[in-house]
Amino acid sequence: DKYKRALADGENMRRRLMKQIEDAKHFGIQGFCKDLLEVFTRHGLIPVNPLEEKFDPNLHEALFQQEVQGKAPGTIVVVSKIGYKLHERVIRPALVGVAKGP
Repeated sequence: DKYKRALADGENMRRRLMKQIEDAKHFGIQGFCKDLLEVFTRHGLIPVNPLEEKFDPNLHEALFQQEVQGKAPGTIVVVSKIGYKLHERVIRPALVGVAKGP
């Protein structure tokens, strides 16, 4: 009986340590990404989230068109991925869904 408990305790300890290791990796990656975004922002990188704006093919990439009540045709209604600009130059266009006319 003591042997089974010791095995179970050992297995539980192993799982707990593996979870702590995964959490530490995740936390480290999050911190790195946050710091990297701050550096990019200091050097002029600007996120572009064009929700409710007029579609511009120079800044946005349309993934689909959708009929939406109360929205003018050509208005961005869904942002799948935000875009980025560096000193007014598009690095990655925003991936968007656009309202279409009836």
